[in-house]
Amino acid sequence: MPKSCAAYNCTNRYSSKNKELTFHRFPFSKPDLLKQWMNNVGRAEFKPNQHTVICSEHFKPECFNTWGNRKNLKHNAVPTVFRYSEIVKQRHRARKKLKMATDITTPEVTEEKVET
Repeated sequence: MPKSCAAYNCTNRYSSKNKELTFHRFPFSKPDLLKQWMNNVGRAEFKPNQHTVICSEHFKPECFNTWGNRKNLKHNAVPTVFRYSEIVKQRHRARKKLKMATDITTPEVTEEKVET
């Protein structure tokens, strides 16, 4: 099963070509930290499982310990780097205001008797 980032609007997937990008599992053993991760991912009704991952692009550089070529996520790190605020703003601007029912004029209807 290929690894792909669970963050909203992120298309990063695991590839042996990109050694800089790392993937990290959700911290199920730390409920408070898990809740922060889930809230920050930006997906409605999101429920990660044991295989769900988030890529390193969503963490600030200070969230990592680096030893030589190895990069490990710190135990208390929370993903905080996301682009979804830009997307939400764009969507909000694109919406058109609907006219209220009181603003709409309708032609007056009259009844006429028809003789047969």
